[in-house]
Amino acid sequence: MKRTIIFLIGVLSLNLIPAFSCTIFIANDGKHILVGNNEDYSPLKRTFLWVRPATQQKKGYVFWGFEEKYPEGGMNDQGLFYDAAALPQEVNMVKNPIKPDFEGYILEKILQECSTVKEALALFNRYNLTWQQKAQIMIADRTGDYAIVNASYTIHPSDKKYVLTNYNLQDAKNADFKCWRRKTAYHMLNNSPVTVGDFTKILDATAQRETDNSTVYSQVCDLKNKTIYLYQRHDYTVSKKIDLLQLLKKGRQNIEIKALFPKTVFDQIKNTYEKEGISAAIKSYQQQRKSNQAAYQFTEKDLETLGYQLIDSNRITDAEKLLETNLSYYPNSERAKVALANAYIRSGKKEKANQLYQLIKEVNPSNYYLNLFGPKQNMVTFSIKGMQGAETIALAGTFNNYDPKANLFVKKDGEWICTLHIPSGKYAYKLYVDNTYWIQDPANQMHIKPNEWWDSYLQVQ
Repeated sequence: MKRTIIFLIGVLSLNLIPAFSCTIFIANDGKHILVGNNEDYSPLKRTFLWVRPATQQKKGYVFWGFEEKYPEGGMNDQGLFYDAAALPQEVNMVKNPIKPDFEGYILEKILQECSTVKEALALFNRYNLTWQQKAQIMIADRTGDYAIVNASYTIHPSDKKYVLTNYNLQDAKNADFKCWRRKTAYHMLNNSPVTVGDFTKILDATAQRETDNSTVYSQVCDLKNKTIYLYQRHDYTVSKKIDLLQLLKKGRQNIEIKALFPKTVFDQIKNTYEKEGISAAIKSYQQQRKSNQAAYQFTEKDLETLGYQLIDSNRITDAEKLLETNLSYYPNSERAKVALANAYIRSGKKEKANQLYQLIKEVNPSNYYLNLFGPKQNMVTFSIKGMQGAETIALAGTFNNYDPKANLFVKKDGEWICTLHIPSGKYAYKLYVDNTYWIQDPANQMHIKPNEWWDSYLQVQ
């Protein structure tokens, strides 16, 4: 339920207003009760599960999030689930003078004491929820019952499908609020069966992939079977299936989420780089490849990810060395060639970059990076896949003075397209979605920070 950024365009300036992003959705087809959730925050943030077995007085449960004191969500051994969607502004609460204030995190008490939404709502109703003024909490149970709770209101829908994002549902001004994530999730829910696989596709379609705000973990929770399918870092190709009841039998634990997934060499190489520099990092990687193959699942993404981070932080010479090493291990990889070519073009080595772009073109002439950085006649086609829930997308950057009305995308065959002539040069750009959200180009891993916020990077030869 963490921060993203909404920009409101004024006549002469950009006013920056902080907002929040997460996507929570539920569906009930009579046989399955599934809830999906994307949690968005800083990509570097550590994430955890806190496992708390049942006692004689309390039910067993697991929390997930960043800090144990304020967990983002959880589920108990009765199949009662909750997760929170933060609001950009606090909702003013009128206290009931005959109720006590609950000064603390009431969701832990809910999971400890309640089995159903009905019981949870009764417990909520006993208190003034002084800590819940800036969030909407979705609670759901194994029967398919669910509700949305804020300190000032409760919404108890009867629909079999529901999507919650980050705007005040009770504010009349938001009656037609344009949230592309919510509309995309509804579009997919209404056209898909209720399965873990289809819920995973919705998570992928609504995930955040910004430089400083991205989906750090996701889950699909099967409330009837008390099973959690966990994903990390908006990678939906690898999941961890957790039987909640079996996990609780193992006792009280604090588990870092990344420890549940196959170990990659990325963290070790990045740590070596930060402490000892690029030569030591490359040497360490080479040694791991020779002597410790079984300890890691090696892919070209390991060094590629770090390489793009180095490019973004303007350590391009180091990025080149790292990505050259990557290509030496994956000489036939299109993405390894692309990453190195992009590093070369960023550092001004056009000849080297174009040699690689030519090799890429021979294999895949539609590669998106060829269009953004390869040699061409100044015509650039920007392409956005998915985002079915968006109504409008505009292209804005230094090439059009960030004018959100100058260049609109056209939706064609499920893809958003914008083609325009751009003079040779280096540019920053963003996408402006539904006149509400500014986001980076999700298909472009090259970024630049011209001011306070990260933009996507474009270089026209």
